[in-house]
Amino acid sequence: MRDLSIYLIVLMVILFVIMLQFNVFDLIRLVGTTANLGVVLVASVGLMTGKERGAGVGAVYGMMLDLIEGKCLGAFLSAYLLLGYLCGRVGQDFSKENRTTAVAMVGVGTVVFEGIILLLNILLFKIELTPIFWGMELAKEAVYNMFITIISFSFLYRLSDLLNRTKNNYYLL
Repeated sequence: MRDLSIYLIVLMVILFVIMLQFNVFDLIRLVGTTANLGVVLVASVGLMTGKERGAGVGAVYGMMLDLIEGKCLGAFLSAYLLLGYLCGRVGQDFSKENRTTAVAMVGVGTVVFEGIILLLNILLFKIELTPIFWGMELAKEAVYNMFITIISFSFLYRLSDLLNRTKNNYYLL
């Protein structure tokens, strides 16, 4: 029963992040770029809880985004799932208590996520790429996401600690 309540809390956090993304952060642009709160959430949870939990949170977040705004069902699901898995896999070798590690993981995670989305768009929708423009937008988004991670680190750390308590073999982050 305790695990169910924890998963419901995580689901509410995911819904809250989606509402923040669409209602607040789409209006707050920094140098013409919008932050991607999904990348911040999924990369941080993946880093701090491991590949299974990161992939799970990424899958739920991506599925909700696919249902809300996806052009192709499954594109966001696969991108966020892969992001959560990779961040959890890479995060095994890093300190989870360090804010700098989380910030760096979100920066790299932004590049990985946007690369996956770009690849899917090229394969599925045959879009043409302008590398310089894409690179500039990617750099701005990565910096913005890293800034959001610095601000929200303590909340993300507590959420990950809550998720870690559902594991049978609870360990310290």
